[in-house]
Amino acid sequence: MPKPPVAKIKDHWIETHNDKRRDPYYWMHDAKNPEVIKYLEDENAFLEESMKHTEELQNTIFEELKGRIKETDSSSPMKDGNYWYFYRYEEGQQYPIYCRNVGAADGPEEILIDQNQLAKGRSFCDFSFVTNSPDHKYLAYGVDFVGQEAYEIYIKDLETGNVFELGIDSASSSFEWLSDSQSFLFTALDDKMRPVFVYKGKVGERFNKNNLVYEEQDAGFFVWLDESEDKQYKFICLHGNNSSEVLFAPNTAQDITFTLFQAREPDHEYEVTHNEGQFLVLSNWKAENYALYACTNKDTKRDTWHLWRPYEPAILTESITIYDKYIVIQEKERALPRIRIIEKESEEEFFIDYGLEPCELETISPREYQSDTLRYVHSSMSSPACTYDYNMKEQSKRLVKIQEIPDPNFDPSHYKTERIYFEASDGTAIPVSLLYRKGLKLDGSHRLYLYGYGSYGSSMEPSFSSSRFSYVDRGIVYAIAHVRGGMELGRKWYLDGKLLSKKASFSDFIAVAEGLIEKGYTAAGKLIAKGGSAGGLLIGAVANQRPDLFGAMIAEVPFVDVLTTMLDDSLPLTTIEYNEWGNPQESEYYQYIKSYSPYDNVKQQAYPAMLVISGLHDIRVTYWEPTKWVAKLRSYNTSSNRIFLKTHMEAGHGGASGRYDYWKDYALEVVFVLENIK
Repeated sequence: MPKPPVAKIKDHWIETHNDKRRDPYYWMHDAKNPEVIKYLEDENAFLEESMKHTEELQNTIFEELKGRIKETDSSSPMKDGNYWYFYRYEEGQQYPIYCRNVGAADGPEEILIDQNQLAKGRSFCDFSFVTNSPDHKYLAYGVDFVGQEAYEIYIKDLETGNVFELGIDSASSSFEWLSDSQSFLFTALDDKMRPVFVYKGKVGERFNKNNLVYEEQDAGFFVWLDESEDKQYKFICLHGNNSSEVLFAPNTAQDITFTLFQAREPDHEYEVTHNEGQFLVLSNWKAENYALYACTNKDTKRDTWHLWRPYEPAILTESITIYDKYIVIQEKERALPRIRIIEKESEEEFFIDYGLEPCELETISPREYQSDTLRYVHSSMSSPACTYDYNMKEQSKRLVKIQEIPDPNFDPSHYKTERIYFEASDGTAIPVSLLYRKGLKLDGSHRLYLYGYGSYGSSMEPSFSSSRFSYVDRGIVYAIAHVRGGMELGRKWYLDGKLLSKKASFSDFIAVAEGLIEKGYTAAGKLIAKGGSAGGLLIGAVANQRPDLFGAMIAEVPFVDVLTTMLDDSLPLTTIEYNEWGNPQESEYYQYIKSYSPYDNVKQQAYPAMLVISGLHDIRVTYWEPTKWVAKLRSYNTSSNRIFLKTHMEAGHGGASGRYDYWKDYALEVVFVLENIK
């Protein structure tokens, strides 16, 4: 059996608040050190050699994954003027091809940009945006060839095919065309990889730093751009530490000047759009689950806002979209989604919902403001995505597209989804979404895959994923634990799982695991846990607290060296996340973070088999966090279970950029599980 590489120990001490922490693997922070790169390559080689005997099974799983995907497929075209825009995939190609049809949804096709051509000879290629100018003559796109989320912006003349290289190579992911179809705004990164600048550019002109429109001075805020659906206003949106600020300007290309909408305030989040001569504001001011306010275009300060519609505390208002005759509001009630539609003239309200079935409803932003058609997508854990066009005037829906699963053995009626609850240590009911084959006997004999996240107020929707069936069709139950720190049950659900309440996320996950065992869905040692990024923190903390419950764990780009990272304000995300984890420069937060930070709490005990995945170019969770964690876990682990580290040497936080490469990585994860839990 191959032996894992042994990480060198080099004493390094970090002292904070008169507390000294020893970090023997701190030397791994230097990616320019050949010794570090050699160690990462050795870890990859160890994983490859250890799993070599499973290559045939990995290939089988990979073919299964491909078999559930229609490899030659396209999105549903969306009308914009005289064009219908869409993207499509071709069999054997890693990336999408962006297209439009002329004159009709089935009119002549025009290829706008083929990402496969850009990716030739490269191991990574990711688009941040692909957007046409208002007059449809130009196409702007942002591309990252490294994985660090720093994008080069190009403009393509769709009449001549000429591509303008603008000299923009450190853009963020936000871009907006201005009304003349020649000028545009984009966000850019500072030297710490933070999106803090807004610049104005023009087709055919090289980037000029003198065209600065806005610069954010507070390191705790990031900037992005938005536009009202009626195209009348542009917005500079600033967000950080649970606080928002918006600047607005009429959508003009000439000397665009932004005005402050409402100054940032602690714990006040809001966003703005425009409707019939007034602004509509989605805000948590006096409304924990967000209410809709309105104000005039002339005075936008908060004391002039009035409640636009009655606030319902039990309803989480997630988003608002404006049409010329309708207002569409996406909501959640008891963790179940629904879409509320308001007809402007009559003020009549009606709903799109799917009853008590755990599912995902996703509205698609319209390309045309003057439209009676709302496009939305519905899916559940057992039902593939269905795209509908809903006629808001007639209150009727038309199925536009159903996600095709080519596998002849796939039948949604063979599976069951359900929502159950387990009681946490403080008596709180934690929702769990389940997917499994019908006929399941609750006798504790089944393996169970438990996924969790629980941070930033991000809700883990019970949507469809064809890849899960490589588990479920082998008798493995798939479960999502909707732990506190997300926003499935409203903003309070988020607040109760952050800062000095962060440990609730971990205890919730453990309570769910124990409940699933008690109810006979699985048994101790047959559980698989997975989480990524902040969900990797969840997995790391749970691994330290209750390793006995799990037979295997997968931690993807895991945020596990929390204390060291949050003490380093030179890293891109540290300052903006003080209000998520706390600022450890303050003693109270230092002690609390130290008490759960996975890397700091590794101890001598039996750990389950673990597969840890990272990206060398990851700017969100630096590669050295999972690397150091794996080295420390191995040195303390008293079991014979193997702990693997896989580093994507040419990718970042999202892993492989191509779809086939992604499926190969997923196949490895499935085989890792099957190898370690029988």
